[in-house]
Amino acid sequence: MSRIAGFIAIPGVVLLVLGALAWLLLPRDPLELGTAAYSRGDWSAAELYARQAILDDLDDPEGLRLLARTNARLGRDAAAGDLFRRLGPGLAQPEDLTLMGSILLRRGERGQGMILLERARDAEPGRAETLRPLAEVYIDTDFPAAAVEVAEQLVSISPSIDAHRLLGRSSRAVGDHRRAARAFERALALAAGDASRETKAIQRDLARSLLHLGESTGASRVLEPVTGDEAAWLASRAALQSGDVAAHRRFSRAAEAYRSQRPLEPEPAPFVGSASCLPCHEAVARAHASSRHFHTFRREGELSDAVAITSDPIRDPRDPRIHHRIEAREGRIRASVDSGAATIHALAVYALGSGHRGRSLIVRDSENRSREYRLTHYARGVGWDLTMHHPAQPATLADALGQPLLADNVRACVGCHVTDSFASTDVDSPLVRESGVGCERCHGPGGNHLRAVAKGLEDLAIVRPNLADTADRVGLCAQCHKAPRGVDLLGDDAARFAWPKLGSSRCFTESGGAMDCVTCHSPHRDAVVDKARYERICLDCHSGRPLASTGKRPAVCTVDPETKCLECHMPRVQDAIPHTSFTDHLIRIRRPDPLELEPRGGTRRPVGSID
Repeated sequence: MSRIAGFIAIPGVVLLVLGALAWLLLPRDPLELGTAAYSRGDWSAAELYARQAILDDLDDPEGLRLLARTNARLGRDAAAGDLFRRLGPGLAQPEDLTLMGSILLRRGERGQGMILLERARDAEPGRAETLRPLAEVYIDTDFPAAAVEVAEQLVSISPSIDAHRLLGRSSRAVGDHRRAARAFERALALAAGDASRETKAIQRDLARSLLHLGESTGASRVLEPVTGDEAAWLASRAALQSGDVAAHRRFSRAAEAYRSQRPLEPEPAPFVGSASCLPCHEAVARAHASSRHFHTFRREGELSDAVAITSDPIRDPRDPRIHHRIEAREGRIRASVDSGAATIHALAVYALGSGHRGRSLIVRDSENRSREYRLTHYARGVGWDLTMHHPAQPATLADALGQPLLADNVRACVGCHVTDSFASTDVDSPLVRESGVGCERCHGPGGNHLRAVAKGLEDLAIVRPNLADTADRVGLCAQCHKAPRGVDLLGDDAARFAWPKLGSSRCFTESGGAMDCVTCHSPHRDAVVDKARYERICLDCHSGRPLASTGKRPAVCTVDPETKCLECHMPRVQDAIPHTSFTDHLIRIRRPDPLELEPRGGTRRPVGSID
C-alpha cells in the first residue's frame, strides 16, 4: 500500500510543478507585478514594471502613481515630482503626499512641503513615514509646540531612536528640558552599545538638557565617552556646577575654540531670575527693572491692575450688533461677547504690553482654545478699540471674541514679552515672579555664572553681547524687533519693526560693522526722547571726517547739516497698530512721490525711496 501511495503521489507533485511553471510563464499584469515588487521594497523592479504598465496608457493613474513612488524611493526627485504633478492633486493618496512633501523639503520649499505633509497626516494620522519629516520641518520652521505633538504621536506608534530624539529636540526648542531629557534618555537606551556619530550627538543633547536642570552628575556621566570641542565645553559646565574647579579649567582650555566662535550661545544652566543680578550689577539691574521691557507681561491672577475693567458693555468699534464686557469675577478677569441672541464667555490668561502704548489680551474660550482678544486697551485716553489686523466684520460670534491661536502662536506672542516663554509660565521657575523681559533674556540662564563668580573663575560663564560682532548683537535684538516674512519694508505700516529696516539702510550697510542697535539705544533703559542726543550721534559720522571703520567719508546733509536729522530721515509715522506711531528706522532720503501728494493746502504722508 505504501508503494502504491508513493506512485500515486509522484504524478501529483509533477502536476504541482507544471502548474507553477505555467503560472510563471503565463502573461501577467505588469502593474500587479510592480505593486508586489514595491510592497517588498524592490524599487528597481517596481520601476521596470511601472514603465511597462504605462506603455499602453501614458495617463493611467495607477501606473503613474507607481512610477512616481518608485522614482521618489530611488532618490530621483525631479522625475518623481514631474510624475506626481501629472497625477494631479485630486488623485493623490497619503503616501503620495508624504513622498512629494519630502521632495519639496529637500528642495528647500519648506512651506509647501509642510502643507503636503499636513494633508497626508490628516488623511492618515498614524503613518510614521509622514510624522517624522513633519516633526522635522516644524522644528526647522520654529513651530516646536506642533513638533512636540507630532513627535509624541510618532513615539506612540514607532518608538525608535529617531522618534525619541525628535521628541527631545522639539521639547528642548519649547524650553521643556525635563521632558527633553527623558526623551534623549530613552533614545540612548535604544542605542545601547552603538558608538556612532548620531549616538554621540544624542549624548551631547542629553547632557545639555541635564545641565539646564542643574543635574551635573548625570551630565558628567553621559559625557564621559564623548570627545570634541562641544563635549569639552559641556563637560566644563558640568564640572562648574559640581564645584570641581580643576576639571572645569581643564575642560575649558580644551573648549576655547568652541566658546570663542559662539559668544551668544546661552549657558546650559538653570534660570536664577533678575533679582540675582542686583548684588553685583545694581545700577544696571535697577535701571532695567524700571524700563518698559521689564513690564510687558501679566499672567492670569495678575491682571486686575493691568486691564481696564468695566461693568458697562463696550460696543464693538466696527460691528454695532456686538457688545463686549471685561469684568472681574472670583479674582479672575473674564471677557465676553454678546450678539443679542447669544453670548460667549472667555477667561483672560495673559496681558501683553507695558501699557505705554497699550495692552492686548490672550483669552481662553469655553472650548479651551486660546484666542487673541478682539479689543486692545490703548493708552493716552483712547481706551478699548479694535486689535490690529482683526476683521471689521467677524464671520462668527466666536471670531468676534477673538482670532484663534495655535500653541506656537501663543508661545511666539508671549516669548517676546518675557525672558523665556516656557520658564516664565512655569510655577517652579524663578522667572514666574517676573513681569516681562528680564536680564537672562539677552545674557542667558545665570546659574553657571553665579557659581563661576563665587569661585572667582576667569571664565564668567555668561553671555556677554559686547564681545560679539555686529551681526550677532543685532540678531539678539532682532529676535523680537524684526519684521515677519512678507512685510513691505518701504511701507510706513511696518515702522514698529526696527529690523530689518535698519539693516536695509546705507548708514548700517556702509558702516563697516561700526553701527548697530546700541549705537543709539541702551539695552537696559527706555529709548530716550531727546532729539538733540540722536542728532549728535548722526553727526558723529556725517561730519565730513572719514570713518575709522572704513576710511570713507559719509555724506554731509546739504539741506541742514547740523539739525533736524530725524524729521527728514527718520520721522515718526503711523503704524498698522491703531492709535500708534513709531520712528521709522529705514534711514533714507525721502523724495516726494507725485502720486502721494495731496491738493494744495493738504498734507502728505512721509514716503520716499532709499538713496
